[in-house]
Amino acid sequence: MPSSTVIKETVKKEATILPLKSDSCFPLNPEALTKQKNMLKNMSTKGIQAKWGYLKNCSPFKNQARTLARKIEKELIRRGVMVEDDDDESTLTEGSWHPGVMALPAKIVPDVTLVSPSSKKLVEHGQRCQTSDNAWLLKGSFWRRKFPWLRAGFAGNSNILTVGCKICALHAAKFTAAGSDTSQLSPYATFSVRPEVTWKSWRFRHHAQSKYHIAAHAADPTSHAPAAEEWQDLVRKLSRGHSQRDKGDGTPSTRTKLMHYCLSEAILHAYRVFLASAQSITLMRDERQGRLLLRFRAVDANLRVCSGCIGQPRLVEGKTSEHIARATVKALKLFCTPGFGGSVDEALLSHVRSHVHIMVTDAASAELLASDILRSRRRSDQAELQRDVFFPNIVLLGRDASHACMRLLKRPWHVMDDVKDAVSSTVTNKESLAQKIFHSPNYSFWLQEAIAKGAGPQTSSLSAAKHRFASFAKPLGRFCLNMRPIFDVLHKILALKEDCDWLHKWMDNVSAKKLLLVAAAADAADTVMEFLRLMDNESQDPAILNSEVHSFLRNVDIQFGQPGQVFDVNGYSKHCLDLLQAEPGLYVKHRGQQKRLRVSAGDRRAVLEAFKPWVHLCHEACEAEFPHFHLFSSMSVLDLRSGGRLTDDRYACLQRLAVALQVDEQGLVSEFDALRPVAMAFREQQDCTSRDAWKQAFRRSQASSALREKYETKNLAPLLQAHACWTTSSSGVEQAFSKAERSHGAKHFGPKAADSERRAMVCLTYNDSPAASLASVVDKARALYAARVSRHLGKYQRKRLDKGVKTGPRAKLAGKVVEKTWIKRRRASVRAAAASTSGQKPVDHEVAIANLSQKAQKEIANSRETLLKKKVEARRDGYFLGLGAAEGLSLEQAAAKRAREDAKADQAMHLKRKKQESQLLSTTNARTWRWQSLGPAKAWFATGLPPTACAPLLQEQDIRAASVFVVDDSAIPSKAYFMAVATGGCILSYSLLLKRAGIKSQYCLQKLESLKRKWPTLHCTPDFKQQEPAMTHLLRWAVFEKKMWSGVALENVRKNTICLVKDKTDANLAQLKRAGGHWHSKDEFVQLLTAACIDYGRSFGVSAA
Repeated sequence: MPSSTVIKETVKKEATILPLKSDSCFPLNPEALTKQKNMLKNMSTKGIQAKWGYLKNCSPFKNQARTLARKIEKELIRRGVMVEDDDDESTLTEGSWHPGVMALPAKIVPDVTLVSPSSKKLVEHGQRCQTSDNAWLLKGSFWRRKFPWLRAGFAGNSNILTVGCKICALHAAKFTAAGSDTSQLSPYATFSVRPEVTWKSWRFRHHAQSKYHIAAHAADPTSHAPAAEEWQDLVRKLSRGHSQRDKGDGTPSTRTKLMHYCLSEAILHAYRVFLASAQSITLMRDERQGRLLLRFRAVDANLRVCSGCIGQPRLVEGKTSEHIARATVKALKLFCTPGFGGSVDEALLSHVRSHVHIMVTDAASAELLASDILRSRRRSDQAELQRDVFFPNIVLLGRDASHACMRLLKRPWHVMDDVKDAVSSTVTNKESLAQKIFHSPNYSFWLQEAIAKGAGPQTSSLSAAKHRFASFAKPLGRFCLNMRPIFDVLHKILALKEDCDWLHKWMDNVSAKKLLLVAAAADAADTVMEFLRLMDNESQDPAILNSEVHSFLRNVDIQFGQPGQVFDVNGYSKHCLDLLQAEPGLYVKHRGQQKRLRVSAGDRRAVLEAFKPWVHLCHEACEAEFPHFHLFSSMSVLDLRSGGRLTDDRYACLQRLAVALQVDEQGLVSEFDALRPVAMAFREQQDCTSRDAWKQAFRRSQASSALREKYETKNLAPLLQAHACWTTSSSGVEQAFSKAERSHGAKHFGPKAADSERRAMVCLTYNDSPAASLASVVDKARALYAARVSRHLGKYQRKRLDKGVKTGPRAKLAGKVVEKTWIKRRRASVRAAAASTSGQKPVDHEVAIANLSQKAQKEIANSRETLLKKKVEARRDGYFLGLGAAEGLSLEQAAAKRAREDAKADQAMHLKRKKQESQLLSTTNARTWRWQSLGPAKAWFATGLPPTACAPLLQEQDIRAASVFVVDDSAIPSKAYFMAVATGGCILSYSLLLKRAGIKSQYCLQKLESLKRKWPTLHCTPDFKQQEPAMTHLLRWAVFEKKMWSGVALENVRKNTICLVKDKTDANLAQLKRAGGHWHSKDEFVQLLTAACIDYGRSFGVSAA
């Protein structure tokens, strides 16, 4: 066989390359070279890729084949299919192999630089080397697929290529002391397998079967799993909301799915381990698009906190409270089931159920009722929930604080007519200018151009999520900040568009006062949004709730109450006022006229007067949504930000907490007073939060037996555990839903992929924490992966074409004010104004409330009714203390009344659900039935039906003596229905007697009795008697013989009387309406009886045997 030198000389002399046909490998002449280059340009990309793969492993004329391969690479790079690596190494974006980098242990393998089979450096080495066939370049990819542990590299600075075993090298480094003799190690462990003639598949197979390799693999069974860095990168991508369809870095989709499963199971395993020792657990729950997401936040005895996703069951049957309760039970049982399709860990399930102390949901009635069902305060139709209390130790049912904040913005605005009109016509209504501009591509583009030319804060659009009222704060603020560009766009629309009545109407009513109202509304909305974002945090400390509510109300009073500085602090109102007063001012060009919007002397005072009701309504709403007696408010004693000052009601707060947590009151107070100075010292020294300070103080006080004796925490520990893990918000659930929708879409998982969707949500919401660290999760995931897969092939290499190119809007905003920065300055200005005016006299809200409008009074009454409901609920839970005799008796009576109403509602719901189930049962599938099962009964045949053999039925000519009524089911007479109801009989299809399919309708006398109690009297008009003589005859029989109703005359008709009339033209209809009777025609009356008395359990479509 010719050497490499001979081949190179031949190539130089004859200028030949290999042909494109893979079955022929002969030299080409120079004319063929030009022809071949032109053919490359005309070939498809897939064809070139296939030819490239063949030439990389071609045995004859190796160097010549590599020369053509390099030319093909250049063509692929030109087409953008192949990219050039940073180390000048070309790799195919699809289908090529990239083994990754392995850090070899220095004390075993001192100087070896790993190279991949497709490395450009290796290609150049093969062209330079005159003594080697370079088998790694030609067969390395094939060997790596068969032997994933195989690696190759250059020893030191030499051109000597050696191979070795990754598993053996790492094992030797782990168990061989530094400086020890390595001569006894396997050559594969020291990367000293030379020369290349020994590189054969059968030799590699022998090494894989050697005792040393098997022992090394047994010592590290996860060696063939993906590297830890790859798992960490996957976790990072999933937690950031990257699409799960994006495999990334060329990873095969099948392996990515397996990695997702292993990762989700590892995360769930970490959660199960932590919850098995948790001392207090908080559950957060919410529903969206038929999916119920359940999250937890738990704390252990050492005050370590862990939060994550429990599950996401689907509400396929409905969204009622019963369905939500069942789905919660199902999700928790599935969470306590390791793996897929295993058995439930009953010990873990029992521990979790007994340590769930709080459930946080929104204020939806179905959510609250489901929570009461799970703690057996309300009745359930599920046998398991009736037999046992699922969550026996629930202390509190929390309502999401962020939803409560919405009432501060949405509901009060509806009672202020001036503010409502200004905001609705500008932003919120369908015909408002903000909605018109946002939903028009042309108008939005004009607005962006106008804003970019101006010097104001740079914004993008006037977008708003209309299903969330608080989102209108964004277009309100942007309208005020970019008022001049918006007016330029409006004038442009008026000039170019003729059909814009919405804009003509707005221009006719615009004024300086209206713009100031909109600006003040923007300030009010941003003040609420600041408070809302603070509450919209799952990890928010409940101890600071009271102080934050007070701070919010203080900011509201400063701006719109006393002293009313909304036009003085830096904000939207001041910005709008300066714009209207400064030159050149703001002009309106409309209907051929032009006018300047000027601020009059009374406009500022009128705006403040318009917002005064909102101030009082905010105070009332805060008192109703965040009452002082609530357990979250009682946790304010744990707030260390007050500089060492304790509130006056410290003992009352600790007393409520002691009752709720079932600890000794005096012991809690003494232990709290002993440990609080230590926590204060930690906070002052380390400048940490109150939660962290209490954690460090608790851990330090329990570090030794002497400290534990000095600082007893028997009664304080449950309080600190509740403080560490209880939360006022379920926003983590909403944020998880939104992240999942951005990541893989709301409809990515089909009806049968519920478990995959649950695991995707677990990975998506995972956060690294000491309780469920990323390192432990990755180790568990690698172990699961290694147990499932026998070998790991690595991943494909793929790079973005725009890698390294810096993009984004930041470059366009250089030198301009960003909207986010402007809003931060505004909020800082409000806080500074509130801090500087702390000595103001408080406003007497009771006096001011008396002067409000009727709408405002109604809204205040609604807030106080909500407050009363929460007082009753707290009284039933047992922690509403310190009441007088009269108030306590009143709340006890209200609580008892509430319990009676709940029991009555549960009974009604139970009966309704049973009726629905029976109706569903009767309408689902036809049943096989033998009509002989009726037994000996008298049967009446409708007119036109010939009597046939119907034994054991007895034929009866008188309809009043029959109990089975055989009819043609295509035309059933009304009298048959009436008599079936009156006698408790049934309707049978004549086709059943002929052994064909038909129907059976059974009626119940008990239901008729309840109907008679509701409508005890009956009246028939003369026109009805004249038109329906047969029906009148049967009614006389029902009244006088069966005593079904009491017949009454026209003058004795009352509200509980059924009146039978001819139709709407009946002569006595007007008089019956005045008397209040319920009038019906014959058909309506029969339908009323059959609907009320049918027995769904025994009525169904049947098929004869």
